[in-house]
Amino acid sequence: ASKLSDLGALTTVLEGAVLAELPQAIDALLEKVVAVGAVSADAKSVMKAILPLARTARWGDVRGTPAARVLPVIDALYARVLIGLTGACASLDDDAAAEMTQLITSTTEALRLLDRKDQLDAWYTALSDLTARDAIHGRVRGASARLLIEASRIDEPELARLARLALSPAVPPPQAAAWAEGVLGQGVAIHLAHDSLWRAIDEWMSGLAEDAFIELLPLIRRAFSSLGPAERRRVSDKLLALNKNAPRKQVRNDVDEPRAAKVRPILRTVIGLPIPEVGLP
Repeated sequence: ASKLSDLGALTTVLEGAVLAELPQAIDALLEKVVAVGAVSADAKSVMKAILPLARTARWGDVRGTPAARVLPVIDALYARVLIGLTGACASLDDDAAAEMTQLITSTTEALRLLDRKDQLDAWYTALSDLTARDAIHGRVRGASARLLIEASRIDEPELARLARLALSPAVPPPQAAAWAEGVLGQGVAIHLAHDSLWRAIDEWMSGLAEDAFIELLPLIRRAFSSLGPAERRRVSDKLLALNKNAPRKQVRNDVDEPRAAKVRPILRTVIGLPIPEVGLP
């Protein structure tokens, strides 16, 4: 531990020391975490430390590490994260945005584990601020919206507004796809009640030009890749219900129907829809 300067690595070692019930090592590690955290200017490295520390505080009492010794360390690091969050989320490329999304999610998990209302309120306010900043990468804004939805901190009208803005024609398609990936996260069960979100995603995908759709297809597939068969079916049912009375659009009129009929069952299987015995709409 004396050779480490990364907060995330230090707090991981601290977790191990707690599990191994090594009180002298725990004391030394806590001192090192405080010292490194006091001079760390990188919000991302500080965020990596929050969840291991929260687990140590939450479960440490069972193994003889009083939470009272860990909570002041968390408070100091959390204050730094809160101040530096917006700056840390600025000017991110796709890889950095994916990493920041994971860090925001893990920090949210840590604060939920500690269950301290003042910290949670301040954190959700910060996430709400991120969702409203156009300069923030779409994936980070989408993930922030997802976490607010999961915490019931965002209502249907506000979600509809955010979706319309994030998926508007004025937004570059890759950023819109990144927002959709961020907001869908690792499952859709929490989102199925929000018709406005699915309607906005459906309208956005339906309105993409053919070349843009082909370009974005890998991103769109990745956004839905975490869904299991049951979730895909629920999404299909949701979209079919939303479009039940919508007029069907004719995209092109030169389709070879006999050849298309051979492909439709495969497409329906991929999407997760049942194959009707008669007729292939």
